[in-house]
Amino acid sequence: MAKQTKVDILIKARDLFNEYGYNNVSMRNVADALGMSVGNLTYYFKKKEDLIEEVVEYKHKNYKKIDMPKSLQDLNELFLNSLSIQNENAYYFKHYDQLSQISPKIYKFQLDFIKELKEFLKESFLNLQNSNLVQECTIPNQIENIIECILTILIYKPVGTKELNEHDSIKNTLNCLWSIIFMFLTDKGKSIYLNSISNQFQ
Repeated sequence: MAKQTKVDILIKARDLFNEYGYNNVSMRNVADALGMSVGNLTYYFKKKEDLIEEVVEYKHKNYKKIDMPKSLQDLNELFLNSLSIQNENAYYFKHYDQLSQISPKIYKFQLDFIKELKEFLKESFLNLQNSNLVQECTIPNQIENIIECILTILIYKPVGTKELNEHDSIKNTLNCLWSIIFMFLTDKGKSIYLNSISNQFQ
């Protein structure tokens, strides 16, 4: 029962952080939303910083890894999955830099996750090169630089995108991601993108 109560707190806190932003939600707000006293809430989490750490940890523990992309469609699905996670955890990305300063634990989560995702994307692009979908690199560290751009967009979103509805936000973000990648595609890759991917979010 206590374990379920803790999970209920984490989910409700995440929903409140998503709706109002981390800075505008107090421990009392969370307690009131759950119909419990602040004293009962602090039995599980002593302060708001403890609560946000566990909310973020819960997000990471429940992150569902997807298979290594073997096609451009797979890569697009990876982007869609990432943007879906971003929408479900809007508070995290809205306060990404702030949270890393609030909590060393969250900062470590961020570093570990980015490192893992970089390696995942690097292997993905090498697979796409081997499938003649992405051009061979002519500039040192070109793949790494593309990945840095992709991660920046996935974490912070393009300018103005946050003000759009979910559909248009995803559409604009995907367009930005593929605009970067398109110039590095082979003729075969460009044809697949134009015929199978680009028209998905019209």
